[in-house]
Amino acid sequence: MGEEEKEGKEEKEELEIEAPSEKAEEKPKFNLGAIIEWTLSHVLQLVIAAIISGVVAFIVVSQMRAKVSEEITVQAGPIKKEAPPMTFDLGIFQINTADIDEPHFVRLKIYIAYPEKNTPLSMELAQRKYQIRDVIISTVSSMKKDELDEPIERQELKERLIKLINNLLVNGEVMDLYFDEFTVF
Repeated sequence: MGEEEKEGKEEKEELEIEAPSEKAEEKPKFNLGAIIEWTLSHVLQLVIAAIISGVVAFIVVSQMRAKVSEEITVQAGPIKKEAPPMTFDLGIFQINTADIDEPHFVRLKIYIAYPEKNTPLSMELAQRKYQIRDVIISTVSSMKKDELDEPIERQELKERLIKLINNLLVNGEVMDLYFDEFTVF
């Protein structure tokens, strides 16, 4: 039995020797925590790098814009301010709109701007005041309330009225038209 015990011990030793090597050859187990930790650490680094890059880019662009605007101001020099144009008061208008379903009216106070020192035009505006008022009344009364509500539409009306008024004038042109009051009821 002595030999059998020796052989049994040798087999156990061989098994024990083989057992650790088998453990070493086994694939490592899936470790979710380690993967999450690795991913977060790398993603966090990328996020921080992106934020820093964004801040640096913003600062650089802001400084470049400031320099460009300074250069434009320096190149252009001081802006010459013009004297305000002369104005002619056309008075207050209360005009019905073209709406059929529900009656509406517009209340306007209009001034016409024309170049300074143009006395002939100033006199002509005074002489044609009622013709100009008629053009304005005809134009506005042909429009509906919806066409007068938005600022863009009011600007288009202003441009249209300037063209119509300039078509009447002989001694110069109107530069602008100002609505001192523009109310739609």
